[in-house]
Amino acid sequence: MRGIRFAMLLALPFIIGALYTGVKLIYFEQDEFLYPFLAVIAIGLAIFFAKEEINFWYDQKYPPKLDEPIRIWLRNFFPFYSALETKDRERFETRLALYLNARSFQLMLKERKDIPEDFKAIIAAHAIQMTIGLEDYLIGDYDRIICYNHPFPTPGNQFLHTVETHLEDGIILISLEQLMMGIREPKKNYNLAYHAYAEALLTIYPELQKIEELDISKILPYELDHVLKITGFSKENIGLKTLQLVAFYVNGPDFKKSYPEAYHQYANILKYVH
Repeated sequence: MRGIRFAMLLALPFIIGALYTGVKLIYFEQDEFLYPFLAVIAIGLAIFFAKEEINFWYDQKYPPKLDEPIRIWLRNFFPFYSALETKDRERFETRLALYLNARSFQLMLKERKDIPEDFKAIIAAHAIQMTIGLEDYLIGDYDRIICYNHPFPTPGNQFLHTVETHLEDGIILISLEQLMMGIREPKKNYNLAYHAYAEALLTIYPELQKIEELDISKILPYELDHVLKITGFSKENIGLKTLQLVAFYVNGPDFKKSYPEAYHQYANILKYVH
């Protein structure tokens, strides 16, 4: 979907200018090209360091289109999207396309590799749903989504688990094996995409952390033991506030019935109503 990005095209004349003035300066010893050489180098570096912001500005001005297979998947397998009105679907699609262009998705094998666009979209669609009422649908600085084929250990959690976020590094880690279980059979299996983005939202909207802790057994449509098995965490380190936020998204009506005050607090902060 990304193709040749706008920042690359913008930088091309300055790259050519640097080569031209560099040859004149170094090989032909024409000192009058020193300042032009430094100028095009400086502009080229400025474009390089601001490339993500430049590309995102361009994409917002000229929104990319989703690939048709992704739109078909959304219609057939993503209930939130299929329930939207036409205008809201278009907004969802635009945000999803922008998210996919603005965020890096990699598959961690022996070395990092790109993953197919449809897998990226499956993950990112959850972020777009969860932030549908917010301006910040990119979810802060979480700009890298790194996927594993199976559960993984990390320095901070040296046991096999399936989801983790790091605000300081802007990273979301997720196991595709367990994620796809939740995608294929959402009524039976806990969805790791909701968990990952809920954890991320809690770090950038601290007011969510202030909402009282609830009895999640009343609102989360999965047994806690099942959630612990899917994620690899224990009850002590799973983050009950994360599960609580997941419950708000996946089981809103029951959440509202059981805890109306907490429901309205979440709804007001996230600008999200079921």
